[in-house]
Amino acid sequence: MCGFFFIHSKKNNIDFIKKSTAIALNEINHRGPNSKQQISIGNNSFGHVRLSIQDLSSNANQPFFSLSKKNLVIFNGEIYNHLELRKKYLSNFNWKTNSDTETLIELFEYLGFDTLLSEIIGMYSFVIYSIEKKIIFTARDQYGEKPNYIFNNNDFIIITSDLKTILKNLQINKSVNIESVNSFLKYGFIPSLSSIINESFQLPNNSNLTINLKSTNIINLKYLKNKINTNPVKIIKNDQGINISFNDIFNKIINYTKISDVEVGATLSGGIDSTIVAYFLNKNLDTKLQTFNLKINDTKYDESEKALRTANLLNTKHHIVELSTQDIKNYIEIQPSIFSEPFGDTSQIPTYYLFKYISNYLKVCIGGDGSDELFKGYKRYQNIRYLKILNKINFKSKFLKKIFLAFPNLYLKYNDSKKLMKLIELVENNNEEYVFAQLQYQMLFSSKYRINDDTTTRYLKNIKNLEIAKILSLFDFNQYLPGNILTKIDRSSMYSSLEVRSPFLNPYLNKLGYKFFNQSDKKYLKNFIEKNIKNFKIDKNKRGFSLPIKNYLSNYYKSHCEYYFNESKFEFVSKDFVKDEFYSLIHYNKQSNENFLWNYLILCRWNEEYNII
Repeated sequence: MCGFFFIHSKKNNIDFIKKSTAIALNEINHRGPNSKQQISIGNNSFGHVRLSIQDLSSNANQPFFSLSKKNLVIFNGEIYNHLELRKKYLSNFNWKTNSDTETLIELFEYLGFDTLLSEIIGMYSFVIYSIEKKIIFTARDQYGEKPNYIFNNNDFIIITSDLKTILKNLQINKSVNIESVNSFLKYGFIPSLSSIINESFQLPNNSNLTINLKSTNIINLKYLKNKINTNPVKIIKNDQGINISFNDIFNKIINYTKISDVEVGATLSGGIDSTIVAYFLNKNLDTKLQTFNLKINDTKYDESEKALRTANLLNTKHHIVELSTQDIKNYIEIQPSIFSEPFGDTSQIPTYYLFKYISNYLKVCIGGDGSDELFKGYKRYQNIRYLKILNKINFKSKFLKKIFLAFPNLYLKYNDSKKLMKLIELVENNNEEYVFAQLQYQMLFSSKYRINDDTTTRYLKNIKNLEIAKILSLFDFNQYLPGNILTKIDRSSMYSSLEVRSPFLNPYLNKLGYKFFNQSDKKYLKNFIEKNIKNFKIDKNKRGFSLPIKNYLSNYYKSHCEYYFNESKFEFVSKDFVKDEFYSLIHYNKQSNENFLWNYLILCRWNEEYNII
């Protein structure tokens, strides 16, 4: 795991690009504290910081030239199957290192760009430069685990692992992208194909592009198809066959994912996903697995006892770190440095402190991220089942509404009955795009204050003929997963020089996940874990790393809120609206807009750090 920076000067400002590269590498040194190097070729400068994991020798440092010296690469991530690809294509090659970096550049030269991308499995973002052709090739992995920002103005082209390398360069003119601000205030993250500043975007997951530096044209933005079209193990439809197939596939994936020349550990919440990862890792490691969990001093959100019970069942060396009140108070000060763009998911707080603790013991950690998207673990997929039931009912939903208003707890718990009431309203609307938008906006602030944009509508244009559950899944995979979950994981871990890997994000598992699409709530994974881990108890009340953000705003961050909210910092946000909402939150216990207020606080802190707006 590493960080890279590439800059091309359109006006041959050689001194500037060398200085900019040096500045950039200092800004992202946390991504790779083991090595820092830069080189210049004509009006191009390449920089790299390295976190040494595969082949710890200096021979594997980057920027890295191919043996022919025709091509150069700067690379962030891991190619899990690179040793297999060496045997498959270049078995007689005289390798200088054991690193996947060398595999990547030599396979590029042997196979070409498109075939290379169809073969590699891993998490990656890279820049390859063809010195003779003066063409840049850059790509991002299938799921968007590794960042890849592209900046293109009249003076420069920049490709970087971290937007901070541009934001902190005072000599580069920058302006805020208002549409991205709107997206952030609504979603809590900024979708791909855009960024917080104009003339910049993040390359989407599973895509690549080429840049002809002779003409400085960005050409051929491509999206790849699924890399693995068939599973390596035949899937039998009965339950016994399914479990055998998953066992074989996940064993293969774990052996891919654990490739490392340093010790590998795992996060463990005691939930289904992390438990499965730890279970398979334990079987495939030569040493005792170290597992890690964070204790939160609020029983409503804490999972540390469940994690400890699971660790005892699996016989791991378990660590628990406690999230202190002071940690929470301090976080708002360092948040903009961790995330170069505004980022609102509140679980970033415990995630950061957990990874910071793990980095004292390890360089590599494996987690269960991506399973919810693959096996439909979010509650909104359960809500879809309610929606389908309601669509089959032959009498008007207004009658149902009266029944549930009169007897809201007759058949359902109170929270479930409220969700069903909302779904009845959606059915009455009878508009698929509206239904999709409303289900997505569960995460957002009150409809009265929604900022209108057509992000969802644009996304729906090409997929509106699909059923609603599949649309939600595509949105989760292509927007929510890379924009929120994986951004949180990458930035929070790499700020402490820790690499986090996600075995559920592997193309071998994709088809298996889609095959059991209708088994929402991870029924399939639950069956597997109950059969293979004795005495494991599945907790029906999934907590994740959610936090009582209203309490944080009104207590730990109250002084920050009063400072930023009492005066309108931005012309595009109503001063009275922000003040009134915060006043209601504090004095009337109003919760409907707490996420908006948190996002707005994050935006204010971000701008104070980078001074762009």
